[in-house]
This record gives sequence, structure tokens and C-alpha cells, in this order.
Amino acid sequence: MSLRAILAAHAREATYPAPIAPKGILITVPSEDEAFEPRLQAAPIETSGRMLVIEYSDSKGELSCRRITFRRIEHLPSTNDDGRYYLIGWCHERRALRSFRVDRLLSLMDGRTGEIFEPIESGIELLSEAGLVSRSAPTRAPARSARSLLRDGLKILTFLARCDGAAHPSEMEIIADYCRERAAQAGLGVDGSIIEGILDEADRLYPDVDTFLDAAERAFRDQAHGALLINEARALIIADGTLHEREVQFLRELDAFAG
Repeated sequence: MSLRAILAAHAREATYPAPIAPKGILITVPSEDEAFEPRLQAAPIETSGRMLVIEYSDSKGELSCRRITFRRIEHLPSTNDDGRYYLIGWCHERRALRSFRVDRLLSLMDGRTGEIFEPIESGIELLSEAGLVSRSAPTRAPARSARSLLRDGLKILTFLARCDGAAHPSEMEIIADYCRERAAQAGLGVDGSIIEGILDEADRLYPDVDTFLDAAERAFRDQAHGALLINEARALIIADGTLHEREVQFLRELDAFAG
């Protein structure tokens, strides 16, 4: 069995509850959503995995407030104007991929803190520039290099950590160990403040299944990186002290793959 097949089977069997909304946020959705098919991309696009809360008004004026895992921004050409921009994301209320016209967004919020991006365009720009970034993140060159290096691994490990709904302190420490080990593996010097900032960013991630699998597809092309991720995935799964039959099988398959 290929590694992707192992990961896909585990990911699609995971309970993976919807993220907890920030305090004071009332989640609401209309009886049905407008149909929209995102255009097919000529090449795979690296997706964000950032958890957001959006307030939205559709073409009928129906309001919704929902939790989404941000994928990307798409620009769709139109015969009537210069085209429209759409926010593409995994809607946790519908448990399906959805699109939202950017000019119909009423508010855009950080899914962990409830912080509102004002104006909305600044939040869109921030999300589009980098899939993994927060306003408080370090911006000096070593931090930017570390974010780029760790981005896929963090999506993989935060997905596994959140399969039971939350990333616990012991699991975040394992993710911190991954950050240090991966940086050392790549010969990149990072200090404690950089790791702290990156963990703050990782805590804002809530990758959906496809974002997880896409990240794994890229990360496991590097054999040394893949071996490190398998070790950290194993540590994450046993961190809570309780192993379910599905997790035991997953660990056996990982061990068999790693040889």
C-alpha cells in the first residue's frame, strides 16, 4: 500500500469534529447554499489550512456565519466585468468545499481568536501572501525561511493532532520538537522566539483532509523529511495515552512503510 493510500484511509476515517468557534460567535447557515463549481486548476495549488470564521451574504441576501478552512483565492473571468474574486474553503458546517464571493463577505475573522481583519481586503492579502502567517509572526528572514520549510509538516501534524477536536499541550510540544528537528535537518538556525511564533501560527491551522493529503504529497518526496514526519506522527498518536483499534492499525501500516 502506498503512503498516500495509508494516510488517506486514516484521514477519511477520522472523526475530525468541527473547530470550536471563538467566544460570542453564533454559527448560522441558510437552508441551502448556492451552487458553484470552482474552476479546475492547471496545476496543484498549495493551500493554506488556516481556520477562519466568515460572515457572508449570498445573492439572495441570506446571511450566514460559518467556520471554514481557507484553501485559496480564485479569480474567475467574466464577460461583464474584470472578473470576480472568490474565497475557496472547506465549510465545516456543510462538511464540503464551498466558494464565497469576496465582495459579499461581511466580515473575516481569525478562527482561533475572533480577531476581525479590517478592512477585509487586508485579510485577503495577508492570507494570499502566505498560507501560514499571523499578524504577530516574526518577519525577519530566518523566520520567513523557517515558515517556508515547516509549512507542509505543520499541516500534516496539526491535522493528526486535531483528529479528536483539539491539539493538546503534549501534542503541541511534539510539534515543537518537529520544528527544531526539521530545522536542524535542513541546516537552518532557529531560536526560541522563531519556534514560539511558528507554533502560534500552527495553532491557527485546521487543515481539512485534502489540504493534509496535498501537504503529505509534497513533504514525503524528501526521504529524510518523510522519516521524521512518520516518527512525529507516531508520537502524536500515542500522546494522549489511549489507542483505538483504528490508530493501532495506522501505526502498524506506518511502521511497515518505514521498514
